[in-house]
Amino acid sequence: MAIVLQKRQVGGCILSVKKLFEIKAKEEFENLFNQGLPLRVRVISPVKGGYVVRYKDVVSAFLPGSQAVKELCEPKEEIIVLPLEKKGDSYIVSQRAYLIKKKEQKKREIELKIEKGEPLVGRVKAKVKGGFLVDFDEALTGYLPFSELTHARLSNPSEYLQVGDEVRVSVILYDPIQGKLKVSLKALEKDPWKEVLEKYPVDSRHFGTVVDVKPFGAFVELEPGVEGLIPASEVSWQRGLKPKDVLSPGDRVEVVVLEVKPEEKRMILSLKRLEEDPWEVFAREHKVGDVVSGRIKKIVDFGLFVEVREGVVGFIHLSEVSWSKDLNLKEAFSEGSEVSAKILELNPGERKLKLSIKALTPDPWDLVSESLSPGATIVGKIKQALPRRGFIVSINEAITGFLPLKEVPQGERLKEGDEVKAKVILFDREKRRLHLSIEELKKEEEKKLAEEYIKAQSASQGIPIGKVLKFPREPK
Repeated sequence: MAIVLQKRQVGGCILSVKKLFEIKAKEEFENLFNQGLPLRVRVISPVKGGYVVRYKDVVSAFLPGSQAVKELCEPKEEIIVLPLEKKGDSYIVSQRAYLIKKKEQKKREIELKIEKGEPLVGRVKAKVKGGFLVDFDEALTGYLPFSELTHARLSNPSEYLQVGDEVRVSVILYDPIQGKLKVSLKALEKDPWKEVLEKYPVDSRHFGTVVDVKPFGAFVELEPGVEGLIPASEVSWQRGLKPKDVLSPGDRVEVVVLEVKPEEKRMILSLKRLEEDPWEVFAREHKVGDVVSGRIKKIVDFGLFVEVREGVVGFIHLSEVSWSKDLNLKEAFSEGSEVSAKILELNPGERKLKLSIKALTPDPWDLVSESLSPGATIVGKIKQALPRRGFIVSINEAITGFLPLKEVPQGERLKEGDEVKAKVILFDREKRRLHLSIEELKKEEEKKLAEEYIKAQSASQGIPIGKVLKFPREPK
């Protein structure tokens, strides 16, 4: 088809294809404009308030600056616009309206994929605190947390992806009202925890790598994405050891599985259970009454902690250290020194071991039961004065007696450190009681002196002693 521009006189005519193209271009433009459909135009030149654009280099239109994206409107550049309005023979178009509509269409396409549970493909646009921002066709921006990158532990998650990287992710949260989109890379990975019950049953042994050490325990990676915790209590049978004393990041260790909870992604491991419980071993080898040797680990005011073998610590209470009541533990012993003691109680289940040093020597009260019988005379030293009651008298390092105030002669003043001579008036081995009397000793000595004097007088005068002075009989 062609347009006849001029008819020749000789017969024939001049045809114009260009004219035909212009007419068709105008018709297409009018049709698209009236329907509000996108128009592909070329930027001709900037003018006051906007740009002149042209459809197929035939139909001109005005693109206001407010409706244009400046960086996309370079002369000769092709852009897509939407009809805005027509004023007379002038056409006004909008680039922004087209971009908004295009964005909405892409957004809807993405939302349909989200509704169907399909993965999305996007590009990393920025690194932010705690994760990455991912762009999806310039229609939606999603947040990819570091925790959703992979099942494996990452030492530096911020370097796992770079800006511009293409990623295929799964949507784990979308709120169209608030415009929140949270995505995950690891959701598309195979979850290693689904098979842990089969691969890591309780009581099984496995090798792993220590990836982190905390005061409460150490984390061990058994495979990428599967970690277990060795609690501080499961690091060693030896008391007082901290995880950092035994383990360091990067250590290759063998562990025993104690507990597995795949639904919580939780696994408890043990290092110490690679060896038999030292308490059970000790209990098999020893019994109550046995004498054992050990090293003093700690000295406290109320006793001694003694390690009798690695992982087994017993306790010697202050009352079981010595028969002496005045012993100063920190002066008599030092940490690290060796001591021997007798086992008084052994309970491996409760981790209880009671020991006694004094049980290795005889009870001093048994040794003195004859020499301190009632009526015996002793020499001791005032250890302590008890106001309005009497005095504590030290007989030796292990035995003290009580001197009541009423058994001290009237007018006699005693003080701590004084040496005294007294008579035993009470000895009770079972109750550890020893009572003394200076008064009784004094009376005995006075009676003895009187008898000696009278005897001497009677002998010199030939008078029977019984007729000179009669002493009252002692009560039986």
